[in-house]
Amino acid sequence: MNTYCINLKQRKAKWNRVQLECKKLNLNVTRFEAIFDTYGHGGCFKSHIELLKQAKHEGVFMIIEDDILVLEPIEVLEKAIEQLPSDWDMLYLGAQLSKRLERYSDNLLRLSGALMTHAVIYNNQNGIADYIIENARGIIDVYLRDNVHEQFDCFITYPMVCSQADGYSDTIRWWKQSEDIEKRYK
Repeated sequence: MNTYCINLKQRKAKWNRVQLECKKLNLNVTRFEAIFDTYGHGGCFKSHIELLKQAKHEGVFMIIEDDILVLEPIEVLEKAIEQLPSDWDMLYLGAQLSKRLERYSDNLLRLSGALMTHAVIYNNQNGIADYIIENARGIIDVYLRDNVHEQFDCFITYPMVCSQADGYSDTIRWWKQSEDIEKRYK
């Protein structure tokens, strides 16, 4: 499965850090140069849509953002993938949950009402990438929460395999940590 990481060209330290995180899950990651937009959420949206357009022909692929933080060992992800039904559409490795989720199996919960797109595996066999490309508007994770999770077979790993690392977010233009990531991962 190919894994693509959305990363702004000026955020080299984040690219260096995310490569170390990906090694924890044995992921070979390809950098996708993020699309800059003065409205941060606009750049995030455009980047996800463009990457979906480029990767959809692969069938199964992963899109991550350069701020993922791996919380669990690769075995948790492998178990979750093994437990997916044959017609699944999306597998989140982490999210900000807004409601209690229904357990599907030992390592999977059915996803609904969740935000964040920092680590998602797509299975385009049912056309989910095409659906998102054609219909998405606004903030990408809000659109997915409100229009995709309930309509498609979406899941999240249990426990969550990834979260978001602290740091400055170009999307929301807010510093989310006390440590200087730019100095630490040069």
